[in-house]
Amino acid sequence: MNAIEPPVELSQPERRDDLDWLRVFAVLLLIYFHTAAIFYQGELGEFYVVNDQPSPVLSLFIEFVYQWHMPLFFFLSGAATHFSLKARTAQKYLVERFQRLCIPFGFGILTIVPPQVYYRLLRQSDYHDSYWQFYPQFFRAFVQQVILNGPTCGLLFIWQPYPRFVYRYLYISDKLNCI
Repeated sequence: MNAIEPPVELSQPERRDDLDWLRVFAVLLLIYFHTAAIFYQGELGEFYVVNDQPSPVLSLFIEFVYQWHMPLFFFLSGAATHFSLKARTAQKYLVERFQRLCIPFGFGILTIVPPQVYYRLLRQSDYHDSYWQFYPQFFRAFVQQVILNGPTCGLLFIWQPYPRFVYRYLYISDKLNCI
């Protein structure tokens, strides 16, 4: 006779205030970083919106923060994954990650990124089509460049969370012997 097993009790990990404050610092730094990027013109590339007069001080700030800011997010993401898996099942974790990463990714690709690319295109070339003429062209170029050829430096930020998501999925699946 098969008895229904009770659900596994997962422990609620203790809150790590140090990691919470580090996450707050990293996210707030994003605001300053992207604001300063408007005044940066250098080896790291240009932001979508660029001031005609670059700032040497803000350029130093960008070059300094650029070196360790994404690695900090990778560290925080790994720590969050570690503690999150102590409090929920792998399946629930993957559903939550999908909702937190893929849904905002789709929203951003549909609504936030195209106007930035359009504005940059208007500013840097003799492009004169309307935004509504540009919009379908953006997706044809997006599929061609990013999906078929792989992301370039300018669009790499869009894809950075997703290798972590795939890695976590494979890691969790391996630990649960699902693959």
